[in-house]
Amino acid sequence: DKPRSAASAVKLLVAYEALNQDFNLAKSSVYSKAKNSAKGNALPLRNGAKIKNADLFTAMLVGSANNAARLIAQSSGLAEKTFIAQINQRLENWGADDTKIVDVSGMDAGNKSTPRNMLKIFTRILENPNIKNAIAKDKFTFQELPVVKTKAAKHTVTNPSQSVSTANKNYKILASKTGYTDEAGAVTLMLIESKKPKKQYTVITMGGKDTKNEEANKIAKWISTGDVKLTNN
Repeated sequence: DKPRSAASAVKLLVAYEALNQDFNLAKSSVYSKAKNSAKGNALPLRNGAKIKNADLFTAMLVGSANNAARLIAQSSGLAEKTFIAQINQRLENWGADDTKIVDVSGMDAGNKSTPRNMLKIFTRILENPNIKNAIAKDKFTFQELPVVKTKAAKHTVTNPSQSVSTANKNYKILASKTGYTDEAGAVTLMLIESKKPKKQYTVITMGGKDTKNEEANKIAKWISTGDVKLTNN
């Protein structure tokens, strides 16, 4: 239960909060380099690019795009700082007492949580079908909306945890989100289902150095054999 940096798992909370504010998936948003740029992993968007909100939302979750997270937060009807404060209030209401969010990209080491809190958060967030459907994808391709005198660019993003080799696996990944920073290490959240018998398990790893998420998949393979006895603490 030691608090650790949460990395891009923060984007699950960004997605959930946006849908509970004024971020409308049926509308679109315009990217501003001055307002929405972010360090680390980002979509290669030109200044003034127009994107469907539904595509922006999915690209943030599947490809973990940091600039997409900032654009979504700022398109929610709230200032970014207020948006973050609302996330923290929601976490308090959920009883996730050891979790605190300080930025929406996950790059700040001050984004903290514990595996136990992450289990609570992940379980709650997966109740939202828009989020669950997005993080069930292993790849997502979308095209920007046309703007006068500018060609609408196409983008493809991939989900790192879904891209791990699936040869001879005895389970399938139903939904997953990963993240990595030097401070956080590797963070992986996965909902899996064993093939025989069909049972669902949640796997959460935090603080490792396994950037390819192999460790989480080893745990998933072990649990889904059906030979493991799990206890509640």
